[in-house]
Amino acid sequence: MGFVPGDRHVAVAVAPGGSAEPGGSAETGGAMREAAAHLRGAMDLPAEHISVCSCDGSILFVKGRPESGSPLQDGEAYGAFLRDLAASLPEGVLAGVGRPEPGLRGIPSSYRQAAEALAMRRRVHLDSPIMTFEQSVPYTLVAARPDLAGTLTARFQPLLRSRSGHKLLRSVNAYLETGGRLVAAAKRLGIDRRTLRLQLDKVIELTQWDLEDGTTRFEIQVGLVALRLREGPGGAVVLSLVGRQRDRRR
Repeated sequence: MGFVPGDRHVAVAVAPGGSAEPGGSAETGGAMREAAAHLRGAMDLPAEHISVCSCDGSILFVKGRPESGSPLQDGEAYGAFLRDLAASLPEGVLAGVGRPEPGLRGIPSSYRQAAEALAMRRRVHLDSPIMTFEQSVPYTLVAARPDLAGTLTARFQPLLRSRSGHKLLRSVNAYLETGGRLVAAAKRLGIDRRTLRLQLDKVIELTQWDLEDGTTRFEIQVGLVALRLREGPGGAVVLSLVGRQRDRRR
């Protein structure tokens, strides 16, 4: 892939799940080339627009033209790119995605962002194998103040003490991540709307939260970030938030 000054480029840093730094192996490199081929087909891009760089295949660059309709310009198309990327990654491989940056000077900037996002992705358990730089920012800010962890997570104690606490946390997380849309949250969780409403009512009963209040929602979401950081990539709370059926450590 040629790097053209007028184009936008996005860097994707990848690493096996057990690796702490961006990088890979010959096997990872081969798998990433397969992923790049899948992306070309899914995004209907010319071959020269997606390329795997470095000898171990640890960096994937995607090039988008500056004109309207580029997958790195249009918000909906960019979201589709991220979904296709997640589906294309080999099993056990995690990735951080930098922002689409213009020009040749944007290439190292996008890669630095991707590397930072990958490092944070390895610290928490998420449903997706990828984390964008934008998604990593709240985690980075909370991680920079470990002294606040107790304060941020204390509000969840009534739920964590409940027998159904993990399920309730999962439900309120889905509700907030879908913008308070009950139908969308129920669909994500695989339950009906009435069941979710009952679970949210239980959350309110235990915590006295006002889930319609913007400040309360913000505080809960920041607290959930702190919980994920505290629990790490294999924590029981985190597994419940993404719908795992059991704690893998058992």
